[in-house]
Amino acid sequence: MLSGFLAVLSGLIGIVILFTFWRRKYPVHGTAVFLGWIPLAGSLLFWVASAGIEFGIVFSLMMPSLYAWVVILVKSEHKPIAHTRPKRYQFQRVSYTKILRNGGVFFLVIVFLAMSSTFITLVFTYSLPIKEVNRMAVGALLMPVVWGAAVVWALIDGRRIRPILINGISGLFSAIYLFLWSH
Repeated sequence: MLSGFLAVLSGLIGIVILFTFWRRKYPVHGTAVFLGWIPLAGSLLFWVASAGIEFGIVFSLMMPSLYAWVVILVKSEHKPIAHTRPKRYQFQRVSYTKILRNGGVFFLVIVFLAMSSTFITLVFTYSLPIKEVNRMAVGALLMPVVWGAAVVWALIDGRRIRPILINGISGLFSAIYLFLWSH
């Protein structure tokens, strides 16, 4: 009971620190972000003590998003909708370069990064010393996290080729490892 409370408390403290210093450029910005990750990562130990190794990992991966939603709801500002007249819609010409670029980003995010994230998650979950059923549960909960991290990295990185190469190479090595390990 106490370890579960400490897990929730340390996770909330970490998310609040990260949310507070997110996109703010203070002189101690880097230190504060690092100090925000420490209680968030430390909540894993409390979750494991509270729920066991299998469910502790699952809860520690699942709960930060819920904490973030709570912090967003608490910090959100509700502004009244301004009643203005809508502007007339003006037709724009079709830009084929934008269509090709957005189609490439769609292929990158939906197909390429999903496949490489799946292979990376499978190799990680196969290496865990837990039962097969628990590996499936951890993999099912970990896969969206890995895929989301890969997508965010690919979309915000200034050099678009770097995340594509690293995800592609690690996904390829993971696929080769799975192919050789299963045969």
